[in-house]
Amino acid sequence: MGAGSLVSRSSPRPAGTYSSAWHVAEWKSDLQNRPRQGRSDSVRGHLFLHPYLLLRQGWTDPLGIGLAARPSGDHLEAAGHACVLRDASDFDSQPDVADFIQAVGVEAALALHLYRGGRLLRGHGVPFGIIFGGTDLNEDVNDGEKNQVMGSVLQEARFAVAFTESMKDVARLRWPHAKGKIYVQSQGIVTAPNAAFDWNTFLRRAEIHQSADEARVFLLVCGLRRVKDPLYLVDAFSAWHQEEPSVYMVIVGPEVDPVFTREVKAGVRR
Repeated sequence: MGAGSLVSRSSPRPAGTYSSAWHVAEWKSDLQNRPRQGRSDSVRGHLFLHPYLLLRQGWTDPLGIGLAARPSGDHLEAAGHACVLRDASDFDSQPDVADFIQAVGVEAALALHLYRGGRLLRGHGVPFGIIFGGTDLNEDVNDGEKNQVMGSVLQEARFAVAFTESMKDVARLRWPHAKGKIYVQSQGIVTAPNAAFDWNTFLRRAEIHQSADEARVFLLVCGLRRVKDPLYLVDAFSAWHQEEPSVYMVIVGPEVDPVFTREVKAGVRR
């Protein structure tokens, strides 16, 4: 596909709401089949929870070859908690979340993105925290309705995490009533080598017809939505590819915005 390739995957799920028998059976099976660990005596306070719902907006393994983007609950499970990771887009409404909480017995939750994830956790009587996303503080905060919703989420949340001091300052300025519950924790990603990963397979699936020894690949991981602006570098890479045919940019991410996804695909085809 010239200078760029696009690999994306929509999130398929059965028709119906989150209270369907298919979903409930899947979640219960997921919990029941996990090996239980003894609870740690060193765990105190509201973190002594079981199970713990991790709610995020994202995707898992979009290429089907072991490349995944997801927050990890390993540290919670190591302390004796059961964690259930679910995508916010799986829920159609707050009642769907209520059905899930009741079916699985969720005792606490953590949401990535104040608006996209946090808004679904209001009113369930389950303690929860949120992690700010860049979209919350750079885009959604400028939308009056979303701003109001995010303020109500923070009113109910036990705590909120910002990745930087500047993000914390923006949040405290926008929602002063929540300034005492906003903390800074630097963003980090733990990586683990995948023994099954094969570069040539990756390149073939990305429609790059060169060997791993020849291709120079720049990987951009982002959801296909306008705020991420993955087309920003496409023209530059296209010109570079004309000079150096071994140079490629690969965009990996879910089709979050269908309209913008079509624009991205058209731009890549050019």
